Amino acid sequence: MLNLLFLMIVLFVLPGVIHIGKFQNIYYHYYFILCLWHYVYTKIIQHECFKANTENILAMSGIQRST
Repeated sequence: MLNLLFLMIVLFVLPGVIHIGKFQNIYYHYYFILCLWHYVYTKIIQHECFKANTENILAMSGIQRST
């Protein structure tokens, strides 16, 4: 949810603030890069948790993983 808040601010609010001259463009680019990094970081964490949860479910059900 926090990631969505960051992206909503960066993609919709800050361009309007930049347009009226209350926020500098360079800070917008830094913030955008930071939000992209945060998004990728959370997706990596979600993927690792999904793999761990899948392994736990397979172990509890007694199904052997075929790789």
